[in-house]
Formats: sequence, structure tokens, C-alpha cells
Amino acid sequence: MAEEGHEEGQGEEQSLGPQLDIGVQCNHCGKEMNGGVYRLKQHIAGIGGNVSKCKQCPRQLVNEMKEYMAGRQQQKGIRI
Repeated sequence: MAEEGHEEGQGEEQSLGPQLDIGVQCNHCGKEMNGGVYRLKQHIAGIGGNVSKCKQCPRQLVNEMKEYMAGRQQQKGIRI
């Protein structure tokens, strides 16, 4: 809400950062990101250009997520 004598503009809304109720957070590194579960899976697997790779995720989980994502992409006919 705008204070008295101060108009809230578009730039001010953008500087507030992502809202927690519309994004996801990695349980391993705590990184918050906009988007949904698919983006979180990309973060854990370390694939995709939308997010950075999780540096604190266990290697076994990374490998499992990569295999899962590759299988899902094959089912849909999309190459990663």
C-alpha cells in the first residue's frame, strides 16, 4: 500500500522481490525461485537454462532427478 503523498509505481513493485506464496524454495540450499515444481526439479538436476544448479544437493539425488527428467522428456518427445 502506498504511503500518504507517495505513489506506488511499477518499479517499486518489482523491487519487492518474489513472493514466497508464488514460488518454491530448495530444501538443500535454501534458494528461492519463481515458478513451480518443474523449475525446482531443474535446479536439483542442474539442467535447464532457467535456474542455477544446486551446489548442496546430494549427488545421488542429482542423478535420480536427471534420470527422472530425461525419462519424462522422452515420454513427451522433448530433448534436454
